[in-house]
Amino acid sequence: MTRVTWIAAVLACAVGAITLQDAFARGRVYHPGLGRFMQRDVLGYVDGMSLYQYVGSNPIVRTDPTGGCSNPPGTQSNSVQFAPGIRVVTKGTALSDCGQAIYQVQWSIPQQFQGNQGWIVQHANVNFNVTDCQGKAIDVKKHTKGATDPAWWPLWEAWEFTPGGNVWVGASSSATLHTADTYGTPDFGDCTKGSIALTGDARGVTNYQLPNQFQVKNAPPTLALPATNQAPPGWNQAGAGTAHNMTVTWDCCKTPKGGLNQKTQVTTTP
Repeated sequence: MTRVTWIAAVLACAVGAITLQDAFARGRVYHPGLGRFMQRDVLGYVDGMSLYQYVGSNPIVRTDPTGGCSNPPGTQSNSVQFAPGIRVVTKGTALSDCGQAIYQVQWSIPQQFQGNQGWIVQHANVNFNVTDCQGKAIDVKKHTKGATDPAWWPLWEAWEFTPGGNVWVGASSSATLHTADTYGTPDFGDCTKGSIALTGDARGVTNYQLPNQFQVKNAPPTLALPATNQAPPGWNQAGAGTAHNMTVTWDCCKTPKGGLNQKTQVTTTP
């Protein structure tokens, strides 16, 4: 590469941003499925050993609109993704024989990030497998009279954190400190059986601006939390965070002696 080509590539980083469109990033073509560029980095090994890597494999907090540099001016170049701390507030507990359970955890900010502002974003999903005793699928929304609707998931929900390690219910302007994130399942009653798997992947990001797609609906299941049903930009290419899972199983079909095959059982991570 000539000196003129190298200087041009450096200037492209400094001049700044155009929007990624059709996976073309001015200097190179980005493949969203692979999460990498299709051409070598013209600057060589200046920011890592991979010549095809996109923004250090951390696109949730970084951008590269030119194809030549990560975090051009105007983006959050000092953003860092981390796994938030998690503390069990209420262990997974059965509240009825036929599917009702609760599990609560509280997020915390690791010591090295307690001087920062940013957001914790959790990807939450729920898989329902609920049937009657003959194995016929039950309409969860209809059975619970709208109290639980599988169409609510998957979703992404967010908590802001501020210096001092404070975590808030939604934005810090809510003035309500976060005390627990609750997983709950309803009671399905006699003559039902099944399993419900709730999974969460929570990631903290310093100096992060929450995308406008996050909205507060003040309705189940996210209530006062900003949430979206679409993955934030770069989420699928970023690294995993803190796991937060609950599985509930039950079998409220009668045994020959008139008892229940299996009362509600709950397993969680952590």
